[in-house]
Amino acid sequence: MSREKWSRDEAIVAFNLYCKLSFKVKESHPEVIDLAKLIGRTPGAVKRKILNFLSLDTKLQAGGVLGFEHIAKIDSQIWDEFNENRAKLADESERLLRRFKKGK
Repeated sequence: MSREKWSRDEAIVAFNLYCKLSFKVKESHPEVIDLAKLIGRTPGAVKRKILNFLSLDTKLQAGGVLGFEHIAKIDSQIWDEFNENRAKLADESERLLRRFKKGK
């Protein structure tokens, strides 16, 4: 089910889920499972992607919550593009989710 590289679209919908769940993410969380099925990933892969975004979250890091040390370039790009514009993220993510549901 899992592929190696994440697409930009997959990373965007995962970042949107990160914004909802933050560091409280678990593989067994229903939204993680649903997103994994929708984009053809495992729940573990979705959890790891969300933890990648945690690595970029300076607000949580200041509170002692840490993510992974090494993250994908696409994660930094998505963070930079959408972190300060969550409305844009929500709109883009919803559009992509509809497309994933239609089967791309």
